[in-house]
Amino acid sequence: GDIELDQIYLGSCTNGRIEDLQQAANIIQGKKINPRTRLVVVPASQEIFVTAMNKGLIQIFVESGAAIATASCGACYGGHLGILASGETCLSTTNRNFIGRMGDPKSKLYLGSPSVAAASALVSFTHLTLPPSGPVLMFGGGRLFKKKNNIYNCTQFQSPT
Repeated sequence: GDIELDQIYLGSCTNGRIEDLQQAANIIQGKKINPRTRLVVVPASQEIFVTAMNKGLIQIFVESGAAIATASCGACYGGHLGILASGETCLSTTNRNFIGRMGDPKSKLYLGSPSVAAASALVSFTHLTLPPSGPVLMFGGGRLFKKKNNIYNCTQFQSPT
C-alpha cells in the first residue's frame, strides 16, 4: 500500500556524491516538492557542496523547496536537522535504517536511491508492490523503479500534474 512520507533525506556521507545530487536534481528541476513533505539535502563534503553550487544543483534544490544542510553528520545518526518525531516516516538515501536511527523509536525509516528520493519528494508517498518478477516501486499505478542489487533505481519518471 501507499507509504505516506513526512521527510526525504537526500545525501550525507552516503549518496551525497555529486553524481547522486545530479541524479536527483535532474528529476526535481523545475518542479516543487510536495508541500506535505520535507526534503533535506546534505552534500557529502564541503568540496561537493561547492561543486553542486557551481553546477547550479543547489539552486535547483532551493527553488524546489528543499532545505540545504552543510556537509556533516546530522539526522542520519539522530543528531540534528531532520531528526524524526514519533510517528513520522522518512525515505532516506543513507545506509542504515534500524529503529531510532534518525530520531524517535516510533518513527519509520525506509532506504532508497537518490532517484527514488527525488521522485518521492514530488509526490509525498511511495507504493511498494511485490509482483512475481520481484519488488517494484509504483507511483500512481505507473512502474517507475526496479530493484537491482537491493537498491531501487529510477527507470522512468513522469511528474504528477
